[in-house]
Amino acid sequence: MALVDKLTKPFLNQCKQVINKAVNVLNNCKANNQKTGSEKQNACMNKVYGQCISMVTKKFVNQVCTALSKKMTSKEWNCAKQYAPKVFNVKPYECYNIEK
Repeated sequence: MALVDKLTKPFLNQCKQVINKAVNVLNNCKANNQKTGSEKQNACMNKVYGQCISMVTKKFVNQVCTALSKKMTSKEWNCAKQYAPKVFNVKPYECYNIEK
């Protein structure tokens, strides 16, 4: 968990714009949506998704990845590179080619 702890703050800093947008959309929806219960919750989450997904582009993901790579040691980065392809397709991202 040490690596997760080490990268949490840099990750949140890189994603601040998306997080702030999501929080603002959610708060606005909760305040103005007339539905109740799970209908309100679903409507608001769909609104957050719709407003924020366009911000999470390939360029954005690559920017976050590059920034996080700078916070890792060579050993940490190479370990991440070894297991990342098991979780998602890394080929479209230039940061995967960073060598340490």
